[in-house]
Amino acid sequence: MKILLAVFGLSPYLYANSPYGQASLKILSGVELFVNCTGDSEIKKMENEIKERLKYRLESSNVPFSGISNSGGALKLLLSGFKRKEGGFFVYASLQLHQRAYLAVSHEYMDCQTWDTWKMGIFSANEIFLETEDMVREFANDFISANGF
Repeated sequence: MKILLAVFGLSPYLYANSPYGQASLKILSGVELFVNCTGDSEIKKMENEIKERLKYRLESSNVPFSGISNSGGALKLLLSGFKRKEGGFFVYASLQLHQRAYLAVSHEYMDCQTWDTWKMGIFSANEIFLETEDMVREFANDFISANGF
């Protein structure tokens, strides 16, 4: 049945009604933010500033903070990169929400990734900050849309 619906252009309806993506944010009471920067030393040095900027962006978007055990989720930015000889940094960044999700097949809950976005490219140091903030802005917009405010 899902294949037929997807063929006729109804796949967004199926995705929107799944417990993943934006729909998974409706039941989210808040997030706990984690930032992990790996790669060369210049990338690692950015970790604290990136975390502070992302925390500020979440707070200014009214995304609540809560412990993972309180129906919240772990919002994780994983950023890896290295400086190029030609200038700039080659970067791969992934922002993922991990939370408990209900598995209808086994009637159990499982910790899993329910929302994500990523970016890859060559960026200056300032652009890395802007790009990661843009990823959090995307999360905040989905959170606001899912919760109707």
